[in-house]
Amino acid sequence: MSVPSDMRAFNQAVVEEFRANNGKVDNEMLRGARLVLLTTTGAKSGRAHTVPLGDVSDDAGRVVLWASAMGAPKHPAWYRNLAANPRVVVERPGEDGAVRRIEGTAVTATGADRERVIDC
Repeated sequence: MSVPSDMRAFNQAVVEEFRANNGKVDNEMLRGARLVLLTTTGAKSGRAHTVPLGDVSDDAGRVVLWASAMGAPKHPAWYRNLAANPRVVVERPGEDGAVRRIEGTAVTATGADRERVIDC
C-alpha cells in the first residue's frame, strides 16, 4: 500500500469518518487500527488542528503518541504544535462505543518513563 499523495485531504477524510461513525474508520490502510483524534493549537497560526493517530495506550490508560512522521527526519507538525502549546484534546472510542473527548496537557516522555512507554 502506498502513502496517499495528499495527506492533508486523507487525514481530513479520516477525521470526518471517525466523527460520523463513533470512532470507526473503514479505510483499507487503517483497517483494524485503533485510532484517536488529536487536536492541537498551531504553533504559528494559533488555530486548532486535528489529526488521526494510532492509539497506543499504556497500562495506566494514558494515551501514548509516537511522533514518527512515518520515519521522516523531522518531527510531525502536530509535535511541533505540542512543543509550543501542550494543551490538547484527544477523541477516542470508549468501552461503550461512544467517542469521548479528553482534554489534557501533553508531555514528552523522558528517562525511565520513556523506556516504560516504549514497551507499550
